[in-house]
Amino acid sequence: METFFTVVLVILFGVIGCVLLGLLFFSIDSAFIPTQHGTAIIIEKEFTEAHTTTTMMLVGKVMIPQTMYHDDEYTLHVRRNNEEDSIDVEKSFYDAKNIGQEVPITYGRGRISGKFYVKSI
Repeated sequence: METFFTVVLVILFGVIGCVLLGLLFFSIDSAFIPTQHGTAIIIEKEFTEAHTTTTMMLVGKVMIPQTMYHDDEYTLHVRRNNEEDSIDVEKSFYDAKNIGQEVPITYGRGRISGKFYVKSI
C-alpha cells in the first residue's frame, strides 16, 4: 500500500513540475518581448457563448463545488506571412470585422521558440 502512495506522489509531483515548467517557459518566451507594428488577415472568427464551469475543491475533508461564470468570448484568428495566432477582442470590434479583412496588429516573436505572438489588434 505504501508503494502505491509513493508512486501516486511521484506521478503527481511530476505532473505539477511539468505544468510549472511549461508556465515558466511561456512566461520567459512571451512576456515583455519587443513588439512591431504590421497588418494581418483575419482567417477565422470564433464566438464562445457565456457559460459556467464547476470544479470541486477540497475544504478540510469536504468537497465543495466551485462554480465559475465565463462571459461571451470573441476571438479573431489572424495570419501574417504564413504564421497564425489568435486574440480575444471586444464584441463591437468582432462584429465590425469580416473574414479575409486586413487589420493592423502589434506583434512580437518569442525569445526562445521564435513563435509569432499577436499582442494587440
